Amino acid sequence: MNELTEQKEKKTKKRLSKGMIVLFSLCGVLLVLIGVVVYLFVSRPTFFNGILSDIMLVRLARDKEIECEVDADISYGTFSAETDARFWRTELKDGKMATMVEIGNITVYFVDGCVYLENGRGFKTEGKGNADYSKAISALPELLDGYTVYSEKTSDGTEYYVTVTGDGAIDYVTELYPDYADKIDDVEDIEIRLVTEKWRITQIRVEGSATLENGTEAELDAVIDVIPQSERSEHKLPQEVLDALDDDVEALTISQEMIDLGYAISRFYSKDPNAAQISVSTDVAFIELGYDNMGWYRFTVDDEWINYVNVGSKKYYYNGNGSCNAEGEMLSEVEEGPVDIAKVVDSVYDIFLEKKFNATEENGEDIYTIDLDKEDISKLVDTYLPKFLSYADKVDTATATLRVVEGQVTELSVVLSGSVQIFFINKSFNVWLTFTPTTDMDSIEFDVPDEVAETLLGK
Repeated sequence: MNELTEQKEKKTKKRLSKGMIVLFSLCGVLLVLIGVVVYLFVSRPTFFNGILSDIMLVRLARDKEIECEVDADISYGTFSAETDARFWRTELKDGKMATMVEIGNITVYFVDGCVYLENGRGFKTEGKGNADYSKAISALPELLDGYTVYSEKTSDGTEYYVTVTGDGAIDYVTELYPDYADKIDDVEDIEIRLVTEKWRITQIRVEGSATLENGTEAELDAVIDVIPQSERSEHKLPQEVLDALDDDVEALTISQEMIDLGYAISRFYSKDPNAAQISVSTDVAFIELGYDNMGWYRFTVDDEWINYVNVGSKKYYYNGNGSCNAEGEMLSEVEEGPVDIAKVVDSVYDIFLEKKFNATEENGEDIYTIDLDKEDISKLVDTYLPKFLSYADKVDTATATLRVVEGQVTELSVVLSGSVQIFFINKSFNVWLTFTPTTDMDSIEFDVPDEVAETLLGK
C-alpha cells in the first residue's frame, strides 16, 4: 500500500467533534418538538386555544386601567329588561384598586370591599351580585381554567368560546345580573365568547339561560365591550368619596333591596325613548293647581338627552343647558312650573338612593316607601308647588312611594300633608303627585323643533 492510499484512509476514519454531535442532537430534539407541536395543532387545536386565551385573559384581568361598557339583557315570558352600564377600574395613590360603575344617572364606587355613593356614604359589600362589574373581568381566568376552549374566525376577529357549567356559571351570572342574585335558582350552562383583535380581548359575550326561584326559565344575553385605550374617557373619584375612604363605613351591609331599587331606577333613566304621565292634585276645594294630566317625555338627540312636558297644547323643553318653549324662547317663571314639577321626580329618586327606606312585596310588586324629613319637604315644596305656598302655612309630613314590577318602575307617588288657614281656621290638606311611566312607546311620537335643538343643544 503506497503512502497516498494510507493518507486517504486516515481522512476517511476521522471522527466528528463533540460540538458537532451536540449540534446534531439539538437539531434532532427540535425536529421532534416541531413534530409534536404540529401533531397537537392538527389533532388538538383546543390545547393552543386554551393557552392563547388564558394569556390574553390574564393580561386583561391584571390591567389596572380599563374602561368597559356592559349591556345585560334578561327576558322571560313577555317581560324583558335591559341594563346598560359603564365601568372604570383605576389604581389609587395608595395602591388600592377602585371601580366606578355608572348605571343610568347613578354612579357608585367600589374600593376595598366597600361601595360608596357620590356623597361619600359607604356600605360594606358581602357575597356575590353587588354590581362591581370589574369582577366579571378579573374572575374569568380562574373561571375558565380546565375548560376546553374552541375558536373560530368571524367578521369581528378571532373568537374563543367556552361552555361553563355548575356553580361557576351561577356565580358569573349573578355578577352580571346583581339585581337577580337572590332570584336565580339555577343556571344549567352559559357560553362565554372572547372576541379578540391583534392579540387583545375587545369583547366578552355571555349567553345562556337561568331558572328563577319561581321555576320560570329566563334567557340571558350580556355583552362587555372593552374600550380601547385611545378612546377611554377621563374619570376620577369625587372628593367626598376620597375623604370617606379612611373612615369607618356605616355598620350596614348593602342590601339586596338597595341593589334592586338602584337597578330599577337606573333602568328607568336609561330607557330611550321614555315617557310618563304626571298628575298633581289637592283636596283643598278652592285651589286649582292645573296639573292633573301632564305628559313627560325623554329621549336622545345626537347622543344628548332632551326632556319635555306637555300641558294642554303647550310643550316645554329642558335639559342641563336650560329650558325653552317650542319656538326656542326661554321660559318665563310661570311657564317653568310644569318643568319644576317634572324635575321633582329626579329629587325623589335621589332621596331614595341616599336614605333608608322600607321595602315590602305584595303580589309580585316591590313597594319602597320613605318618610321625608323637613329639609326634603322644604325643597320639594319650593320646587313644584310655588303657587300653593301663599296658602300653605306648613307641610307637616311627606311620604314617597316607589312601585316596581319585575325590575321596572311602574309608579312613583308623593303625598304631602299639612294645613292652610281659611278665615282664621286651620284646615288640613293633602297634595298628591303621581308619576306613571308609559308602557306603550309605539303610540308616542317624539319630536324636537329645530329652534329647540338650537337653544338647548347649540345645533
